Amino acid sequence: HGKSHLSVASTLSNMGDVYIKLGKIDIATTYFEQCIRIQKMHQGSCDERVLENLGSIYGKLGEWNKAETTFKEIIHLKRMSQGDDCSENAKILDLLAVSFIEQDRYSDAIEHLQEALRIRKFNLHEEDDEILASLNKLAFVYKSLQMTEKMLEVKAEFDDIQRR
Repeated sequence: HGKSHLSVASTLSNMGDVYIKLGKIDIATTYFEQCIRIQKMHQGSCDERVLENLGSIYGKLGEWNKAETTFKEIIHLKRMSQGDDCSENAKILDLLAVSFIEQDRYSDAIEHLQEALRIRKFNLHEEDDEILASLNKLAFVYKSLQMTEKMLEVKAEFDDIQRR
């Protein structure tokens, strides 16, 4: 089969998973990056789960630019395969927003948090905890940017949902 066969990519992914469980994320990163290289060489794209693991690892390592690029790639792949309103995209949009927040780029986080909220409202029941969490994150960013009026609007929506 050779070193760049798809079965090798699968083994590399599994090794990355093992090293995550062992808490050795730097080693896991190497395995996931190799897996992705092989998958892209053979398929033109790669496993979204592996990308998500890698993006999260980059975040834990403080490599926010790499995390941002990885999360954007996942969102693109999910939109291509499942459409704009895919509920899984809301989670990845949140992770992308966190990568901006960690870089003190709060204003860049807003559009992604708003999109995650829109997707959740489209897919979930109005009082779902994920919608409340999305509103809370958005309020935090507005407060961080001293956008008091926007923050109060979001807080009012949050309070309204909780009263129901």
